[in-house]
Amino acid sequence: MNFKLTRRVRLLVMTLALLLTYNLALTPFTASAATPDQVASFRKLWARTDNLVDDGAVSRSWVWGPKALDYSYVDSYRYNSTDKPAPRAFRHYDKGRMEIDPRQPVGSKWYIRGGSLVKEMVTGRVSTSEDGGTATLNPLGIKTPADVPVVGDDTLSDATPTYATFTDYSTPAGFKSPDRRGQSVTKLINRYADTVQINTGDPKAKIALYVPETGHNVPQAFVDYFNSQGPVQDASGNTVTEPLFDWVYVFGYPITEPYWAKVMVGGKQTLVMLQLFERRVLSYTPSNSPAWQVEMGNAGLHYLSWRSHNDLTFSGPARISLDKFRQVLQSYNSPVTGQAGDLYATIVRYGLDPAVALAFFVRESGAGTAVGYCNGQNSLDNKNWGNVRGEEDGACGFQKFPTWQAGLEAWCRLMIKYYVNRGLDRLEDAVPVYAPAADGNDTHEYINTMWRLVLKWEGYLS
Repeated sequence: MNFKLTRRVRLLVMTLALLLTYNLALTPFTASAATPDQVASFRKLWARTDNLVDDGAVSRSWVWGPKALDYSYVDSYRYNSTDKPAPRAFRHYDKGRMEIDPRQPVGSKWYIRGGSLVKEMVTGRVSTSEDGGTATLNPLGIKTPADVPVVGDDTLSDATPTYATFTDYSTPAGFKSPDRRGQSVTKLINRYADTVQINTGDPKAKIALYVPETGHNVPQAFVDYFNSQGPVQDASGNTVTEPLFDWVYVFGYPITEPYWAKVMVGGKQTLVMLQLFERRVLSYTPSNSPAWQVEMGNAGLHYLSWRSHNDLTFSGPARISLDKFRQVLQSYNSPVTGQAGDLYATIVRYGLDPAVALAFFVRESGAGTAVGYCNGQNSLDNKNWGNVRGEEDGACGFQKFPTWQAGLEAWCRLMIKYYVNRGLDRLEDAVPVYAPAADGNDTHEYINTMWRLVLKWEGYLS
């Protein structure tokens, strides 16, 4: 790292930050690329089922969610093989995503369709084209299935399956099942895709539908939900009684078999039956009151969390636990292994991600063990977490600190002040400034190394 806070560099950082801040301010509109008329179409579709729920006129679960969610990622998509990828108009809700299909006439049923969010989280790849093109959320081409509970509380537990649980047991992976109509759902699945037999005797668990398009069975509880009728708001704002939805339109086809699972709901372990579809997740909780036994999971909210998690940034929630943080330091025989708890707490206190902070420590100094560079000087005597430069230089021209803790504190303050607060939070934006090519750094290699380290610690790479 070669970042000295000279007047020239400070001016460069401020200029870049202003440019990036301007671009980030446009991101929500650019990402959705939605015109006022398209936004009105989104609101009209939402209002049909959810306006009555929002007003308290009916008591039932949301089809989309109480309101549109904020988002910050750019979504490019190619509808035809001859076209270039272009921004796609979309809008996120708790339960899913609406997106415009520009090939369809305005007002037609499929002008707005649901995004295949569940399929993307299960495969760990995002859709990029109508002909099946996909891409990973990292420059290494490594798929990163979402390790997020599909229903219930967000807290991970050994018993609760996540989207990643089904990566190898879903239609995209070639997993299909024979027609089992008349039989019952009798498998209990956990987070690690282990299954055991369970017999609840619940008639709602009997298979009532087989979907040959994807090769999966659907239980009675969900088929009954597909056929739900109730008050909805028509195009004129009048309340009429109709089927709530076309299930293929809203859910897509099933991509997994139905399973029982023990999930955490309000901090309490609860037995539910669940199934993943292309666009939504459904759960059946026998212990709930009849009107609330079948619900949609928060796939839209989970998707935004997954996208955010896969955007490598200084700030944000911890990608690795304290135990993993300590294990990594120990694997490098780091001199600060015994201080892991305090160091981890310091990083979190500044609102920074311990995985990214640790990756800089490893990349810059082998976690405090690298020797024999900078013309024979030992820069490790500086106890400088990220080899930052300053007014008082130590070995190799880097700033010197009395302890590794002090060096980390200084690094955290620097990241907040000159990167996070100035629009250089993303690794791809920060590294060219943090380790500029003008100083002999290979920024492409640096970024890929950081990604490789974090993905390895998260368990995506061996």
